[in-house]
Amino acid sequence: MTWASHPTTEMPPSSIPPVGGPRRGRGIIIGAIVAVLLVGGIVAVALKSPDLLGLASSNRPVLLPARSAEPTPTEVQLSTTATIDPNTGTGAPSTANQTLEDQVVAATNGERAKVKCAALTMDDRLRTAAQVHSADMASYAYLSHTGHDGSDPVSRMKDAGYTITPAIGWAENVARGYPTVDAVMTAFMGSPDHKANILNCSMKVIGVGVARSVAGELYWTQDFATK
Repeated sequence: MTWASHPTTEMPPSSIPPVGGPRRGRGIIIGAIVAVLLVGGIVAVALKSPDLLGLASSNRPVLLPARSAEPTPTEVQLSTTATIDPNTGTGAPSTANQTLEDQVVAATNGERAKVKCAALTMDDRLRTAAQVHSADMASYAYLSHTGHDGSDPVSRMKDAGYTITPAIGWAENVARGYPTVDAVMTAFMGSPDHKANILNCSMKVIGVGVARSVAGELYWTQDFATK
């Protein structure tokens, strides 16, 4: 076994030749930049990935990404901080997004027509409930059927003046991150539970709310009821 001996005198720093030369140094810098850009791109995609959510009736099992309810023997009663006109049961419409909301209703009825379900009628009270929820999600950057104040779809509908009773079925679809009506409707129709809500022929009325967050993401809510 041999060992390399150390010189008795050190070479001055300026006389030590650089390992790999300038090209290797530039390669290391470029590699580091590429790595940072790749990580940043992955994080950006993760933050902007579209999502769907929904909930199901407590009396029938469904996957998490859909919420609906057949008539049940009891009502859910939760409070909400939504600002609603006590005389009409409605709030101010989100005029900036009304076109998108109307387009969602039209697209939903287009899908229902394919299976011979009657067209849904826009209900101002459900529209208010949906708008309140979309605005809340956009403001607090979350996606859920439970509002940041603990409200649920039934309580939001009731606070908007639409009373849900044991004889009235309801459903809700929510999504975020989809930039167009076509994109969100394609996602809804590609999800069995959301599709089931849209194509439920017992539903008669709908309200749609759309809101944009400060980050530019659109938040979508569809509220349905059987009468």
